[in-house]
Amino acid sequence: MILHIEDRYSEQEIYVFYRDHYIRVPKIIYQYGYAQGKDVVKLWKGMEQISLTIDSNNPIYERKLSPKLRYINDNKLYPNYKPVDITSLTFDIEVYNRRGFPDPNHDKIISIAYVYEGREEVISEEDEGQLISKFFDVIRAYDPDILVGYNIEEFDLPYLLKRAKLNNIDINSISRYDLPVLSNIIPGRIIFDVYNLINLMSKFSLLDLDEYSLSHVYYKIFNEKKIELDRERLWEIWDRDKKSVIAYNLSDAKATDRIYKKFLPLILELSNLSKMYLQDLIRSYSSKIVENLIIAEGYDKFIIPDEEYREEDSYQGGYVLTPNPGVYNNIAVLDFASMYPSIIVSNNIDYYTYKDGEFLKSPLGLIPSILKNIIEQRLSYKAILRERKDPGLEAKVQALKILANSFYGYMAYRRSRFYIKEGAEKVTQIGREMIKNVISIANQSGFQVIYADTDSVFLLYKDENDVYEFLDRINNKLEGMMRLELEDLYVRGLFVAKRDEEIGAKKKYALLSKDGKIKVRGFELLRRDWCQLAREAQQQVLKMILIDNNPSQAIEYVKNLIDDIRNHKIDYEKLVIYNRLYKKIGSYQRVMPEVAAAKKLVDAGWDEKSLLNRVIRYIIVDRQGRIADKAEPLELYLKNNLKYDPEYYIEHQLLPAITSILSSLGYNDDQIKSGFKQHRLL
Repeated sequence: MILHIEDRYSEQEIYVFYRDHYIRVPKIIYQYGYAQGKDVVKLWKGMEQISLTIDSNNPIYERKLSPKLRYINDNKLYPNYKPVDITSLTFDIEVYNRRGFPDPNHDKIISIAYVYEGREEVISEEDEGQLISKFFDVIRAYDPDILVGYNIEEFDLPYLLKRAKLNNIDINSISRYDLPVLSNIIPGRIIFDVYNLINLMSKFSLLDLDEYSLSHVYYKIFNEKKIELDRERLWEIWDRDKKSVIAYNLSDAKATDRIYKKFLPLILELSNLSKMYLQDLIRSYSSKIVENLIIAEGYDKFIIPDEEYREEDSYQGGYVLTPNPGVYNNIAVLDFASMYPSIIVSNNIDYYTYKDGEFLKSPLGLIPSILKNIIEQRLSYKAILRERKDPGLEAKVQALKILANSFYGYMAYRRSRFYIKEGAEKVTQIGREMIKNVISIANQSGFQVIYADTDSVFLLYKDENDVYEFLDRINNKLEGMMRLELEDLYVRGLFVAKRDEEIGAKKKYALLSKDGKIKVRGFELLRRDWCQLAREAQQQVLKMILIDNNPSQAIEYVKNLIDDIRNHKIDYEKLVIYNRLYKKIGSYQRVMPEVAAAKKLVDAGWDEKSLLNRVIRYIIVDRQGRIADKAEPLELYLKNNLKYDPEYYIEHQLLPAITSILSSLGYNDDQIKSGFKQHRLL
């Protein structure tokens, strides 16, 4: 089984890694596009057959397909991962540093924890060279296919290799072959960064995270806390209590390994289905994953277009019926299963089928062919899952859903190889017509449609049986792969108004299911730049309105919370705001709070490079100046025993999080702060 194909070592060679050996392959240099010294027959736009003899007089096609991509597709070396065939070792390092972020030139490694196939251990030696040598012995002994860590590419692995070099340890000894270890590349082993995995899962909307620290991610996924220590004082704790640091180190490794194992079946299925190797996939994003699959499926039959830069383009999107703000009971939410993918297949919408302003009805285009296969596979596997539980099939179904839902966005992405504006417009046009038709039939059938958005309709119902009969009526009229499904029946729902307007906001509601869970869409608690106080307040207000059905209790709760904020009764942990620093501090034209807080850390001795792409934690303190001036990094807030600014947290955190909800019940900001006198009833 091929684990990985790597082309980073030289200009002349590609290395194909197998579990027990490797092949060194000369790169094929394509100066004139797709060329193998023979005629090439492919299909071009409009499905016309053409014959190309590749020479210097011909147009250059497929110029920007990398040699690695060509080699994989020329030889059909697609991944076929199976969890039982793959071994992995997860590790985490701890470093002794007295100030700021660890510096591999000066700060030594004091502990390395690892987890391998159920075994777990911490290596800790006074002599750093012995510590690293023992860990390298572990890697060689267990010989894992995959090395796993959290932020392993940016921190653990390069730090470990640097310290090994400084201790005169041969880093090439952990390579499987006679190839050099370079930076975070170890020949024959996949480097699997769980931090990258979590970013990818978030982009697929499988995770809603406030920040990306291991502690937060672990808690959000498993609702459990791992062992925590003050990282800024780790050196001090080490000097007096080594066991605590060792336990913390092992806790990090175990938490990382558990997250990795949870998502491994899904990520392997995505790799196999998209024909993208694992290490490339977890560093990638949805459009590249989709593109990789399209290229693989079309490589032998179609000329693959080059990437192009295109100007911004716009077209009409999906249909939205805005709701009237308020609380509603008995809501049925119906949506079209895979609406856009089904429209693409049913109407043969494709880069290659567009000709003379129309999409050909036959033959089936490249993207429609791929999507048809994906949708049919998913339906087949779902039918099996209804009969029996199978974790492997569940992962496959989820991977197929992710892929199917990514195709429209890729087709509409102006920098994609297969971008076609006319196709994107056609898809949304058909989608609008379909959802309007459902609304019309629903109104004729006696339902009240309170909201609709792109592929979903929200109906008020009296009898559940009426909903199922309506579904059958619609589906009996649908053609092709289209099908309207019941997403769920909800006990109660809240729709809020647009800011400073009377009409309802789209994509902003909360629904209470029959099992007592609240589904939230579009509210601030999903945003990273809201502190825990605002999130908890919003959750409590929603609970009191939807579950307890007691708006008066919600109002009293907010009044008391405002009093507690003003009297400094709120724990500082609930006031921390998280924002990522994406650029160097000096690159920002506008000084935002996280930038100002980061600069204060640098002024206090932190290495600026260590803060790049790092989540900055800060609290707005009670002092004069702009918000940015008042942003104090958490580390300095605690050290200097500062006080938070109550009015900031009331005006800019609490009220924005809850007034859109309470306004739907007839209250505005001023009334909330001055006694809650209702100005309108719904």
